[in-house]
Amino acid sequence: MPLYEFYAILSPNQEKIFVSFPDLVGCFTYGKDLLDALDGAEDTLRCHLFKLEKNGERIPYACPANAVIIPNGASLMNIQVNTDGLHRK
Repeated sequence: MPLYEFYAILSPNQEKIFVSFPDLVGCFTYGKDLLDALDGAEDTLRCHLFKLEKNGERIPYACPANAVIIPNGASLMNIQVNTDGLHRK
């Protein structure tokens, strides 16, 4: 399977860091700190894309970084995953 790259928006508050993928409706997660949020982002992205592949749905193109609207206090992170390991299970 190909390597997928999508931008994630990391939005911290006092308790958690919320992660959303602007190109993928319904693909979001959170973590208690940055490392937890990034681990969750990779897992969530991988599973979301695998589900699209499995259902024969089109995987959207990732928009360029300069097209992403980043809320105040949030940051942008490029997340890379492939779905190879999930297909073997």
